[in-house]
Amino acid sequence: AILQRLHPEVKYKFLDISRLELRCANADPNYGPLWFYCRVGPTDTARTVLARAVDVMLEEVKFHANIYLSAIVRRFAIIAHFEEKHSLRVKEGTSTWEKMIDKECLSAPSLKQIIKYCSDRAGAGVEFLEISTPPSDFITGIVALSQHRPMEEMTSYERRKTLFGSDSIFS
Repeated sequence: AILQRLHPEVKYKFLDISRLELRCANADPNYGPLWFYCRVGPTDTARTVLARAVDVMLEEVKFHANIYLSAIVRRFAIIAHFEEKHSLRVKEGTSTWEKMIDKECLSAPSLKQIIKYCSDRAGAGVEFLEISTPPSDFITGIVALSQHRPMEEMTSYERRKTLFGSDSIFS
């Protein structure tokens, strides 16, 4: 069911970005590396870039679903523990509740620590795939942008796009 929802043909049935498209329609936004990654040329409209961004993000989520699901389970476990500890003293959804949850998340073991612990307990020769993915891969939201790639290994088009984005003067 989840894979069907992530299929490109049905993505717009559950992901509504129409308000965002409307806000960007009369603008030429520059939101940094992610924007330029999804913008192929200087004539791409905001709507085209956003549509491409949706496709890119869906592919990222599908490819790294195991890590995202592990992180979601960790967060829900932290929230459940927090609510058990603080039962009705703090109302869910308030800014105080959010700040307290953020504090709990920061003080709880990281996903990497949890996975390493599980891997160590599982026995010799067992390694979870998640442990081989460094957290730095998720800094920008797209793994390809987060990983350092020497300029010498890039094509001239990739170098130009890295340095200038899709600026019309240099494209």
